[in-house]
Amino acid sequence: MSKLKGLAKDDKTENAMLRSRIDEQSQLIMILKNRADEAITRIQTLEKINTELVSFRDNAKEQLDHEIRKFKLLDGRFNDLASNHEELIKYKDEYKRVNIELRRENDLLREDNSRLFSQAILEKDELIGKLEGKLGAAKDQCAALESKYK
Repeated sequence: MSKLKGLAKDDKTENAMLRSRIDEQSQLIMILKNRADEAITRIQTLEKINTELVSFRDNAKEQLDHEIRKFKLLDGRFNDLASNHEELIKYKDEYKRVNIELRRENDLLREDNSRLFSQAILEKDELIGKLEGKLGAAKDQCAALESKYK
């Protein structure tokens, strides 16, 4: 204190100015320290978010890979079904073609059958009718002879 009293007025103002300067610098240092602390906190938060995003990306990649495998499997099965469907269509078309050919052949055979055998059948039916008539007459004659001899 005695030194301070012994200082000149200029020295006191210079001292006060230096003190003021030291206070300003200490305030600036505190501001910079607070900013550094905020920056560290922000960096830690960003690192945590980055870690979470990397984890999310890895999980999403695994899910995407799983879905791609599933898609490839389903696509293969669909292609198999499409191939089988095409084969079934070919079989169906072949069946229809053969069916149409067989129907035509059947119609031709019916026409041939009726054309070739209808006259013969009519003749046979006529002959059968005549023979049945003769058989009836022979039965009557047989019955008459039997009754005559009894």
